[in-house]
Amino acid sequence: MQSTHEARSVFAEVSATHAVAGLRVRRFGTGARDLEIDFDAPRPLVVTGVLTAALGPDDDIAGDVWWTVPVHARIALALAVAELATGQAIEVTLPCACGETASLDLTAAELLAFSRERAAGRIELDIAGFRVRIPVGRDQLHWLELGRTTATDAELARGVLSHLAGGVALADADLTAIERALAEADPLVDFQIDSSCPDCGAALHATVDLEAIALGRLRRVQRTLIEEVHVLASAYHWTEAQIVALPAWRRGEYLALAGRGRL
Repeated sequence: MQSTHEARSVFAEVSATHAVAGLRVRRFGTGARDLEIDFDAPRPLVVTGVLTAALGPDDDIAGDVWWTVPVHARIALALAVAELATGQAIEVTLPCACGETASLDLTAAELLAFSRERAAGRIELDIAGFRVRIPVGRDQLHWLELGRTTATDAELARGVLSHLAGGVALADADLTAIERALAEADPLVDFQIDSSCPDCGAALHATVDLEAIALGRLRRVQRTLIEEVHVLASAYHWTEAQIVALPAWRRGEYLALAGRGRL
């Protein structure tokens, strides 16, 4: 499938660009590690768990490399993992006041290419006299800690951007300039779509949470695996480990014999 090929191209590009060694691609929803991911945990932890489970490396310590990957690349990878698991690109819909809906199919490869074009290879930006880093996964852990120790969203934003600017104090104007520059250079984090209604031609705009879409799709894949385990454990009294170790096609055969078919 074309979407599968494109998803694998995302893995290869990010691995080469960010020196991720020991990558091995496995379809999410086919292994025991996929059942261990708590999709209600903070998103940075979920994304890292998904990437480690689906892409490796097998060594958990080596798996910490995902924390060093820029956030936009982590989002593209999560989308590619979901794409490989489902065989489908994501569909974004933009409803119009006239009752029609514009829809766009977006692949992880297209989104990564768009991000690459906007960032133009920049990892650091010179903004308002400050040198600011593009955020990586480890910064998200820092943000989680800030979120537990700051009182307001404004304080959190200031703390995050101060961190990316090397811990310097930021005035409101500096804060605004840095926010705009990061949004421009790292567009998948706050992804914006502009389109038009296919019927009346009205301009349509939407902010799309790509990370939420990827994790929502993967949560459903995990749920399907859990349901398959439940059906087969009830029918054959096998353990979870025994069921998950079966190739997907054999699980499907046993599900059919149990009267359920593939879920």
